[in-house]
Amino acid sequence: MPLLRVTASNFPATVQSFNGSHGFQVSRQRCLKFATTVGLSHLALGVPQPAARAALASYRALAVRCAVDFGQPSLMIDGEYTNFETSEKSNISFWIGMTFSAVVADHLLKVPKTIHAQQALGVQKAPNAPSRSLADLVGQDGNGNWHVIEAKARSSPPTSRNKLDWKSQAQTIAKVNGAQVSTRSYCFVHLSALLYAEIVDPPSIPRGPFELRMPRDTFGFDYYRPLIELLQNGSRVTERGGRSFVTRVVALDPRSNDYINLGLDNRVLDMARQNTFDFIDNEIDEPDFYVGRDGIAILTTDSPC
Repeated sequence: MPLLRVTASNFPATVQSFNGSHGFQVSRQRCLKFATTVGLSHLALGVPQPAARAALASYRALAVRCAVDFGQPSLMIDGEYTNFETSEKSNISFWIGMTFSAVVADHLLKVPKTIHAQQALGVQKAPNAPSRSLADLVGQDGNGNWHVIEAKARSSPPTSRNKLDWKSQAQTIAKVNGAQVSTRSYCFVHLSALLYAEIVDPPSIPRGPFELRMPRDTFGFDYYRPLIELLQNGSRVTERGGRSFVTRVVALDPRSNDYINLGLDNRVLDMARQNTFDFIDNEIDEPDFYVGRDGIAILTTDSPC
């Protein structure tokens, strides 16, 4: 499996171990999982049909997959990516930035679930704060600490002005549900021939930022609801690593001609019946299967049955 190279800097003493150079494997299935889930719960707000949500999320994930070459020792941008029309490249680079920022957050910050910050309800603006939009992603690690990430991707090197803007954007959220945010970083994904990422937790900027107030279900039932609804029909059971998963075909990969199945650990479905979501387990990464620590899985098969 190819490596994703990540450089992390400026993280405070409390998380000093984050700083430095990192390299970890990112399979095609792992990429598809994060490309699908990073905004899936947000889609539920505007797309009521479960199959339509899955189709839209899969379209986005396949666009990311087609732009990335997984056949080299390190992740590469596919050579044909440069032939895309400009606005198409803009869309795909945005999705790549969100996807790999979520991958980095999971691996480095130990944040298995991220959502769009704008999805959070009850956003409050601090008095006299400058008018600007929120950072892109927010998530919580296993210790209950909150993390905010501004996600970026482009093929050209960022300017000093770009980095200042991203730092400012990353600082727009100071608290979540009354708790101080642990890290507020920007993650820049370089779309040169070699795909690699840079995550920076800048020093605090003395401005009046936002506080997010999120219902308890935001990272519980609301996070899993699109999948729970999707898997009620046309699903099958897959066993991996002594665990049971319910999966359903959602797309065909045009590059490999295999079918992409989106799935969920059966224990999460059991939690849905009790409305208790405290699920974090080990990931499994195999040639045809990946499950994240949030229990959401991608299975690839050579037939739809």
